[in-house]
Amino acid sequence: MSATTVTGSPLGLGDIAKHLGEQAKYFLEHQCKTIPKDQLHLPGPDFVDRIWVNSDRSPAVLRSLQSL
Repeated sequence: MSATTVTGSPLGLGDIAKHLGEQAKYFLEHQCKTIPKDQLHLPGPDFVDRIWVNSDRSPAVLRSLQSL
């Protein structure tokens, strides 16, 4: 998913940097050194099955999460 303008057209990296102003470099070049990559749960089509299915969530809640 990419950021979009009010008109619905995609924002380029330059547009995003312009909106971030003086903090653009801080946000766009940040590299996390505290959380290892293998501990991230990245989104994908099977996210609910990988992460939430073994929880105590009801089927209705799982269905709602899947629809997001």
